[in-house]
Amino acid sequence: MKQMRAVQITQYGGTEQLSLNSVSIPTPARGEVLVKIAYAGVNFMDVYTRRGAYAGASPYASELPLTLGMEGSGWVEALGEDVDDFNLGDRVVFCLSRGSYADFAVVPASKLVLLPHTIKLELAATAYFQGLTAHYLAHDTSRLQPGNTCLIYSGSGGVAQNLIQMLKHRQIRIIASANSTEKCSLAKTAGADCVSLDDPQDILDSVAEYTQGQGVDVLFDSVGPALFDTSLKILKRKGLFIHYGANSGALGRIDPMRLANSGSLYFVRPRLNDHISTRAELVERSQQLFNLWTTGLITISPQRVFDLSDVGRAHHALETRQSIGKSILRITT
Repeated sequence: MKQMRAVQITQYGGTEQLSLNSVSIPTPARGEVLVKIAYAGVNFMDVYTRRGAYAGASPYASELPLTLGMEGSGWVEALGEDVDDFNLGDRVVFCLSRGSYADFAVVPASKLVLLPHTIKLELAATAYFQGLTAHYLAHDTSRLQPGNTCLIYSGSGGVAQNLIQMLKHRQIRIIASANSTEKCSLAKTAGADCVSLDDPQDILDSVAEYTQGQGVDVLFDSVGPALFDTSLKILKRKGLFIHYGANSGALGRIDPMRLANSGSLYFVRPRLNDHISTRAELVERSQQLFNLWTTGLITISPQRVFDLSDVGRAHHALETRQSIGKSILRITT
């Protein structure tokens, strides 16, 4: 059988577990499509998978050995039975389907979306997953109204860069934090009204000054336990705490009385998968995102493009918070 390159893990652990192997090119089954990968996105989901965070009852659980990568862009290479919406050579993008750290990946047709010719494959791999995440956070979960104020952690990250621009167009007042002045500058360029280093006291002081002591209506938290105590202090009474990521580790158990004692706060832990659970939802949200890109209302570029053989460096940069913006892997061009 014909062979391809694939970054795999045979056991959970650090970047030393990443192995670039030669494996057989998979064959698409009924309802599946074989995609020739151009670029693959590098996400914290891949780091969590490598560490074993999804090894239990998670909807993203998979048996070892496995090929990493949860999103990619490329071309339709082959079609399984009963796939009618795609043709050979179509330019496509997908997320939440494992196996994109490889020359080819089998993707359920239900998770695959046609990419307009005006959108480059590089952009699609850079901004699709995070763009869809930012879209549901901005339009579904947050329920922000013009004039409201929010705080966005990890302000230079892929989700935050999309989210800042989406909310800015809706007249939302935005505070963003990051762990370096360079990253704060990137958040400011994206449209944040106020930026802060993510030191707890700096955040408290920035929020107090910008909101005149009122606090923020909504917090977008992708950090987790490192800033949890700070988060409870910066929200308004009856504010909304949106916890959509945990870059500093699992948040663990939350005492509901802490939310009550901090001002009757609302807490939610949403996932993208539940906001694109049907084919119609996925296509509609994708088209809205594509429109934002093609009209220039959102501009996103990859900050670093790694070769597939450098995947270990890409993971290390992400989990040590050296990455600025979104990194992608170049597979085939």
